[in-house]
Amino acid sequence: MRHLGVLKSHGEIHDLVEDGQVETRLQELKPHLEKLLTEGAHDLSGLTNRELHQLKSSLKALGVTGPEKTLTAEIRKREVELEKQYTAGLLLVTKVVNSGDYAEVIAALTDFATMEDEVRNGWMQLGRKLDDPDAIYRWRAEAGAAALAGASDEELAEIFNAFQAKGMQSFGECLVDAGSRFAGYHEADLRHEALSKELTNLGTNLTRIKEKVEIEAERRGLPDLQKVDEIPLQRDLPEDARQAIKGMLGVEMGLEKGVRLVKGSVPDGALERLQTSLSEPRSGTEVEKGTLFSGEELEISTIFKRDMERGVFKIKTAEGVENVYKYPVIPKDAPESEVTRLKDEATKEALTRLKEFFGDDAEMLWAVSQYVHQGTVACFQLAMGSPVDGFIRLEDGTPVMLSGEEHKSFTFEKKPEGGFRALYHQSVDEASHYYALDGSTPKELEQDQSHFSLGFTMDIAPDKSVSTVGRPEFEYNLRPKD
Repeated sequence: MRHLGVLKSHGEIHDLVEDGQVETRLQELKPHLEKLLTEGAHDLSGLTNRELHQLKSSLKALGVTGPEKTLTAEIRKREVELEKQYTAGLLLVTKVVNSGDYAEVIAALTDFATMEDEVRNGWMQLGRKLDDPDAIYRWRAEAGAAALAGASDEELAEIFNAFQAKGMQSFGECLVDAGSRFAGYHEADLRHEALSKELTNLGTNLTRIKEKVEIEAERRGLPDLQKVDEIPLQRDLPEDARQAIKGMLGVEMGLEKGVRLVKGSVPDGALERLQTSLSEPRSGTEVEKGTLFSGEELEISTIFKRDMERGVFKIKTAEGVENVYKYPVIPKDAPESEVTRLKDEATKEALTRLKEFFGDDAEMLWAVSQYVHQGTVACFQLAMGSPVDGFIRLEDGTPVMLSGEEHKSFTFEKKPEGGFRALYHQSVDEASHYYALDGSTPKELEQDQSHFSLGFTMDIAPDKSVSTVGRPEFEYNLRPKD
């Protein structure tokens, strides 16, 4: 069939008339193939998955239909074995999650990732098209649903509750977060890129399996199951989970014991300003034209474009979490025109990827650009600078603000039921100083023991309306220097 394809393509390119003898010989060949492959028993076990698929598709293209049922049955038999392999791997993860043994969870997730790649490759070799993120997402959803279908209601409820535990939620979030922190390093003596991918994949798989459990529980309508929508915070990570990550992955996640830790929800004033921002677009959301690689122009807000070029936006796909804007490599002595060109190409690429992520829906991207940006979350900065609403405080209740490298990001993900979700995260991982609002001299902090983080979630519905999920939460540690 490959040779015939080459022959036909050659004829079309050079405008040649097909040789009638080729078709005549094919018609003569077909009954011989039918007889050869239909009569008697044939052992198909010696064929690889790829060879089996190639044989079936080639015979179908030739019009030889006799062996089709036998070949289809063999393919289905192998698919069933792959399904059993996937089910066993996924159920093992749920079992160890239920046990609460974090080291075992890491081991099971590692095995699951290897198994999932093997099963996916097997499916592809048997003819299933899984060559784009959406197809992989659908396949994972189908495989996960099939794997959990055999669990009883009691087993499923037990697994559901184990995944909702704050420590386990934080565990998955911390793995992904740690992976993002190692991304982009290039030191020759460290395995940063490999470690980044490993951590991200472990956390993403844990979250993905959790979502499968939630979807199956919802499908069955199980009563008295409470899904936790709040963003898990890193400081919720149990000590044994920290030790498991450190021992098995070589990554230190925790701070020293005995450090004062404060957690809470943002005050009403900040929440009200946030909700106002989501109902009334702020200044900075004026229309600006953005250009795609194709040359197509679309509308985005001015402030959204600025945030995009600062690297504020990430997208979560079947392959993990990645930055939308790729900072261009600019030669040291590059002229201004070259700098402008490189930045312009990076912006075009980022907008193109965002438009594709939002289903090539330019109106959805415009709606998102009006609400998902740093202007919307400015309410938190205002609250921290207020004597009344300030929520970072010393032990004596004095409101303070922190100095240190600040990180802000929005991570977009697709919701299975339609629409999108944006997870906001803001942090100062190593605060160097704090200063009171009265203008007094800043005081030093122990940087490795002082940090701040805040997070909340927004949902963007298919009708392009925006709403918050739960209440924004924060946490911080302050350790003044002696």
